Amino acid sequence: MKIAFTGAGGFIGSHVIRSFKDYASEIYILKREDSLENWKEIITNSDVIINLAGSPIMQRWTKANRKNILDSRILTTRKIVQILNNLPEDIPSKLFISASATGIYPNDKFKTYNEYNTIKGSGFLAEVVSKWEAEVDELVNPAVRLVIARLGVVLSKEGGMLKSILPLYKIGLGAYISNGKQITSFIHIDDVTSVFKFFIENKNTSGLFNLVAPTTITNHDLIRV
Repeated sequence: MKIAFTGAGGFIGSHVIRSFKDYASEIYILKREDSLENWKEIITNSDVIINLAGSPIMQRWTKANRKNILDSRILTTRKIVQILNNLPEDIPSKLFISASATGIYPNDKFKTYNEYNTIKGSGFLAEVVSKWEAEVDELVNPAVRLVIARLGVVLSKEGGMLKSILPLYKIGLGAYISNGKQITSFIHIDDVTSVFKFFIENKNTSGLFNLVAPTTITNHDLIRV
């Protein structure tokens, strides 16, 4: 099993790649600075492409950072899709797992949203995810099985939200956001890796999937725990 990754230097990507070292026969890293020809060669030779590229969401949303957050996702995904679409349809089947986010849904504490809901939220994050997934929707090569993985907040002591807030809580400066009633859909980093392996091994999986714990939790309860 040959697997290519984007976003290898990120919090999620670095963890997933470490977890796949004994799972994949070969691991390739698609680097933003590499040539298009290099990307074509790697993608052509891979059985699975896992797209985890994207500048971190948890940063100040200045004009420059907003552009980087959007472009880092859009341009990388567009490049992969174009390469996949230009491959012959008689190639051995491939799997393309493209990360997305549950931020596409409205922030509504009274409703539950699943993969079949078409209602989208408002604001910058929902805009990013909508445009991100629009690039993936351009994939038309029938030889490629597509999975869009809408990730919730990924929890791990190694990075992401927990790594940034735990030092504050350890010295007694932690607090929940506003009234603490915001709904948080979360998933542990090890479960992300397990679900990706599930997609690879179960060839009937395709389309949209929410990668989150079975139940939601409020920001107040999450912070308390």
